[in-house]
Amino acid sequence: MPRQGSGSPIDLHGSRALIFDCDGTLADNHPAHFAALNDVLQHYGVRVSWDWYSARTGLPGAETLADAA
Repeated sequence: MPRQGSGSPIDLHGSRALIFDCDGTLADNHPAHFAALNDVLQHYGVRVSWDWYSARTGLPGAETLADAA
């Protein structure tokens, strides 16, 4: 059975479908990802601009982080 972040099983009984939004099709999560990246990078004295981040949308995370260094 799938698990949530807490390690507790997710009850899927009675569900007829699951929807995964991995690329922002259903929810515009781009601003949240941008904010989260800056929250992490601030611990290293780095901040990126919206334009910098947007230009790297779709790149692998490791490549984006290497560019930020």
